[in-house]
Amino acid sequence: MKKTVKVKNLNEPLKEKAIKKLEVPGKKLKNIIRRNSPKFKGGLKRSWRLEKTEDGWEIFSEKPQAAATDQGTKPFWPPIQPLKEWAKIKLGSESLGYAVQQKIAQEGIDAQEYIKESIDEFGERYHIER
Repeated sequence: MKKTVKVKNLNEPLKEKAIKKLEVPGKKLKNIIRRNSPKFKGGLKRSWRLEKTEDGWEIFSEKPQAAATDQGTKPFWPPIQPLKEWAKIKLGSESLGYAVQQKIAQEGIDAQEYIKESIDEFGERYHIER
């Protein structure tokens, strides 16, 4: 999942200056997304990256659960092992992972919209209107 800030149609010196100035806000937004990411073992939180591109900065995570937990999913059969591990830690019983798997197969994963919430929080904190 990627969110891109683009600086278009600027001459090269101005473009470089604008891109450099966007690094600090990009880092702040990335840190808010990290803080608001769903908590389990911290792998998703630690996976968020900010990388410079030709036209700006990208904030992204290569973890497949980043998009699934943020945007939700349609029903699908997830692999059982991660769900058993999650259920053992979160629900106290590894066997409840099968019930979670069944629920996801029937209903999908509910959207948590933590990225939208992070962008809204960033805007409120730094007085940026969308």
